[in-house]
Amino acid sequence: MAPPSKPFRQVTRREIPPADRDFILKIMKLDYRDRPTANQLLEDEWFSEKSEDTREPLSPKKQESPAPNKEKAVD
Repeated sequence: MAPPSKPFRQVTRREIPPADRDFILKIMKLDYRDRPTANQLLEDEWFSEKSEDTREPLSPKKQESPAPNKEKAVD
């Protein structure tokens, strides 16, 4: 399933898979005390679920961040 191409507020319920909608609703609770912690979210089944959109993980070499840009010294 391709991602919606319109702004989120205009996306209909039918365009968002139920598992995605459930996860989004968990993280968008207004009261922060009702929201799961980052660690709880990382353990959520949403992250382990296989889907047709799942991509192969990057190799460790490709995951490395590029070196920060260093400005050249001007003489």
